[in-house]
Amino acid sequence: MDLIRFLAAFAVLASHFRGAFFVDYASLPVHQQTLPIFCFFSITRLGHEAVLIFFILSGFLVGGKSIERILNKKFRPLDYSIDRIVRIMLPLISSLLLFIPVCLWGDFPIYPKVWIGNLFSLQGIACAPVFETLWSLSYEVWFYILMCAVGYSILYKGTLKGYIGLITLIISLSVFTKLESYYLFIWFIGAFGYLLIPNKSRILKYGAMIFSLIFLIILQLSSGGSKMLISISPNFVHILEIIFCSVFCIFMVQSIQNIPSTRFSKKLNRIGTRLAAFSYTLYLTHIPVRDILVRLGAPKSQELTISSVGLYILWLSIALSIAYCIYWIFERNTSKVKIFIKSRITHKNINSNYNLQ
Repeated sequence: MDLIRFLAAFAVLASHFRGAFFVDYASLPVHQQTLPIFCFFSITRLGHEAVLIFFILSGFLVGGKSIERILNKKFRPLDYSIDRIVRIMLPLISSLLLFIPVCLWGDFPIYPKVWIGNLFSLQGIACAPVFETLWSLSYEVWFYILMCAVGYSILYKGTLKGYIGLITLIISLSVFTKLESYYLFIWFIGAFGYLLIPNKSRILKYGAMIFSLIFLIILQLSSGGSKMLISISPNFVHILEIIFCSVFCIFMVQSIQNIPSTRFSKKLNRIGTRLAAFSYTLYLTHIPVRDILVRLGAPKSQELTISSVGLYILWLSIALSIAYCIYWIFERNTSKVKIFIKSRITHKNINSNYNLQ
């Protein structure tokens, strides 16, 4: 699962950087519009599908665990709120700080109301996102708020806290009349994947993997970046994405039941854990890094050559390196900040085993 989380973040990075440093496939010279190059452009256009996978992972890790705790009456709203706020805010603040030089250097206006709105996850509701990737963050935060409201409403039913939870739940649901409620459905796919884990099955695992790839290919062929080789209405695309998310969730749930046993699988699992540690920071910081590179004069290549692909790999490496450095300062200290806040609030040290990662 850790490796999936990193690959999803890397897919978003690769997609945004390919769009910034290469022309569209249709704008390439005719002699370069070949199957291998088409595959390269399709693989580096997986940003949207990667965000869907992020929502599934979040629903699985946060939504599913929270529902389970609510049902077992072990849900602790204060701990949950601290965990979620710290988890969101440390990488968010680091990415906004990184974007300030971009704005100053590029003469982009800084609107305080918009930036404050983004800090409170109101982008898409009351303001625009400061930069592209922040659109999904408001969804993530309101997923969390909705789940906390559900917990409050059930655990404190008939009390003042219960009514506060119910009011918050109504507000959260109202927010999704402004946002795309379709993404909330995808988040709950991940949550139910956690609650309804089927028994380990090789047939189910590989069947779900094959169908995930099939629907992913269909989505790619129907995208504008792929010259729309398959024409599909936007409403039907949503249906295809829901099916893709459902079968991918089955594949993911089946995969995590395989405990690494071989030397290779154990090493791969360790690598995945290390890479996943800074995946959220990578997701948020790569846009400011991209804009800085563009401002420094990084070219937009008109065709694929050894030098243009080499530059693309270099830009990706720079984004990864900067994200890791920022992670070391901010996100890496998430657990410490959670423990510090909880100890201050409760006046005692609290074991952090409850933390949802």
